[in-house]
Amino acid sequence: MSAVAIRRATREDIERVAELAGQLGYPSGVEAMAARYEVLDADPDRVLVVATLGDRVVGWMEYGVRESFLSGRHAEIAGLVVDGTARRSGIGRALVQWAESEAKARGLSRLRLTSNAQRVEAASFYPALGFTQTKLSRVFEKAIG
Repeated sequence: MSAVAIRRATREDIERVAELAGQLGYPSGVEAMAARYEVLDADPDRVLVVATLGDRVVGWMEYGVRESFLSGRHAEIAGLVVDGTARRSGIGRALVQWAESEAKARGLSRLRLTSNAQRVEAASFYPALGFTQTKLSRVFEKAIG
């Protein structure tokens, strides 16, 4: 397998990004994803990166810098997905390493992420990369519109 490359996503990647989001369980139309991309791309504290093998996008990650009154400033992986046909080949690890490097370059000392408890593989993947589970949360949502 050729080497994975990580680069900033472009508008041309959005169709594939949407496809991969569907694999993660977040089906979304290309138009909706394109609109979200425009907002994300305009924010200097957020970036969407893609992992490629040759010219094929095989994964993506949303990375950002967050500041919370309670926990201060930290880096965050807000979403990460690798194509089902390319998992267990180092692509997820490469994306996380990119996030770590970016966080260090910005002077941040913590990288945080959340993972749905139903994602069994994530429960072993992230600890293998040095992450520690620091809390167990419930997510509540209410439709208001």
